[in-house]
Amino acid sequence: MALAIERNELTAAFETFTQVSTALEASYRDLEREVARLHSELARARRERVRQEAEREKLASRHHELLSALPGGRFHLFANDFDIQQAAIRFDDATKLAPVIDVVAATDYRRLGSGG
Repeated sequence: MALAIERNELTAAFETFTQVSTALEASYRDLEREVARLHSELARARRERVRQEAEREKLASRHHELLSALPGGRFHLFANDFDIQQAAIRFDDATKLAPVIDVVAATDYRRLGSGG
């Protein structure tokens, strides 16, 4: 009788092992599919980022060309009109559309006197 119990216990243990092994294999296949999906998603995100960086560089180059091509301009600041003599634009951070603009400008400055 003890041999029959041991056989039943061994059979139950083997069945349990088989069930757990099957479940583990299914989980592993699910995990592999998820890794493949995430890998594909990451590749798409990388391609999009490269596309956006190329577009930013193209815009920065175009802005530089436009500013270089402008013969001059004016702006009004603190109640004075300024004539632009030179201007440059650059983008220090390739991940942002945040231009840094350097301008050399001149204005006529007149001091108002207290008498004629």
